[in-house]
Amino acid sequence: MKKNKKPLIFRTFINSYHYLYQDAEYFRNLAHRKEYKDQFDQVQFSRTAILLYVLSLEALINKSKEKELVFRNTKIPKDPYSILPEHLDTAIKVVDDIIEKLDNLLDGKISKGGMLSKDTFELIYPPGAKFSDIPPDDT
Repeated sequence: MKKNKKPLIFRTFINSYHYLYQDAEYFRNLAHRKEYKDQFDQVQFSRTAILLYVLSLEALINKSKEKELVFRNTKIPKDPYSILPEHLDTAIKVVDDIIEKLDNLLDGKISKGGMLSKDTFELIYPPGAKFSDIPPDDT
């Protein structure tokens, strides 16, 4: 770094809900493929998807600063080796229903504010700095 140059500090937010939910959808689709029916791969895809749905919901709740959430009886097996694609349909419905209710509680800030898919990247130091202030790379 050259002398007399002020350091630039960035802040970024990666929307983990969005990516976790997309990954869950990927594994859910794999679990529903006919070639995996009655194979252990189907169970592994289903377990992975259900965990990713729950983690995506947790990410959204953390982002929304909510403290507690009570899940209704989903009839999803406690035994992780028994989780199948039909359980994923229940899991996604629970996640989507909770997001809808949370959105209602937050006056639509989730759906209208892009909270489900928006990533941010800001220049936060020095105060008032803009991306146009960044000098070109001399390399």
